[in-house]
Amino acid sequence: TVRGSGWVRLFEVKTHPLPRTVLTKRVYYVAYNRKMPNAALPAASERRFQCVEGCTACCRRPGTIVITRDDAARIAAHFKLSLRRFEHRYTDRVHGETRLRLLGPEQRCPFLGGDDEKGWCNIHPVKPVQCATYPFWPGVADNTRGWQREMQTCPGIGQGPDHAREWVQIQIRAAAPTATGR
Repeated sequence: TVRGSGWVRLFEVKTHPLPRTVLTKRVYYVAYNRKMPNAALPAASERRFQCVEGCTACCRRPGTIVITRDDAARIAAHFKLSLRRFEHRYTDRVHGETRLRLLGPEQRCPFLGGDDEKGWCNIHPVKPVQCATYPFWPGVADNTRGWQREMQTCPGIGQGPDHAREWVQIQIRAAAPTATGR
């Protein structure tokens, strides 16, 4: 349980800003404050979530994946590409945002491996913040209607551990700059 104010570790990735440089660890932290306004979070039993192995439902549906400059640098380094080449090959600029260029009529993620039965993320260790915080996005995890609507497409909602209200709020705050309701 989160108490007081401070910083909480969101996730950790091994990264290097440019190809052929020293690999370092970068830990992403998000600020929290005990006095953070309590969003209308769903009931405790509805805040359970754990990815279902082989499920890629969130990666195979229309929407938008907004990636930050740090996201782009991590993914580019993962593929040993320059940031410029990565952005040219995999992203589009739309309304001032850098968005991942999705593939085909079903708008699937270009980094999705496998098939409809069993898939995987080819960039899991360096995936964008928006992907790492799913389904704890504004408009989804902060209200019952959004959570239940997302439950229709995500089999992981209602599975796994029950996440504390404070943890959910931290995830929502981390996702806020990038989550666009994919």
